[in-house]
Amino acid sequence: MCRTRTRNAAGADATVGLSSNRRTVEWSGENASSLAQLWRDQGRRAEARDLLAPVYGWFTEGFETADLKETKALLEELGSAG
Repeated sequence: MCRTRTRNAAGADATVGLSSNRRTVEWSGENASSLAQLWRDQGRRAEARDLLAPVYGWFTEGFETADLKETKALLEELGSAG
């Protein structure tokens, strides 16, 4: 019975860790997008693209969400800036 509790606790810890990591990535994406928009508006388009592209690459799901759709659109705009 002690082993079962230990396994359950480890599973719960892993779930909390995954949730925390997912939220950290989401938060990083939101902040990177905001900063990239600011830099775009300041004419720093290449820097904005260089910041945002790797962060967008971290995501493996959720591409149907408004945040990632907006991020993709911003990257496409920045990519065509040259």
